[in-house]
Amino acid sequence: MLISNVKKNEDGTLDFDFHIEENEADFLMDFAIKELIRRGVFTVAVEKAEQEVTLFKENGGTVQ
Repeated sequence: MLISNVKKNEDGTLDFDFHIEENEADFLMDFAIKELIRRGVFTVAVEKAEQEVTLFKENGGTVQ
């Protein structure tokens, strides 16, 4: 990851430009989503898990 043009704003926040490679993007997206879920910003609905189990069964899978 390359970070450039870092500027500190009056309110203490930072503005900057960045460039990342594709493999870094995959890692950063995975990390960011998991961290947002951990902090409670995102929630994972049980409904999604139920849909996946239903699809698994429809494709011939068995649930124990």
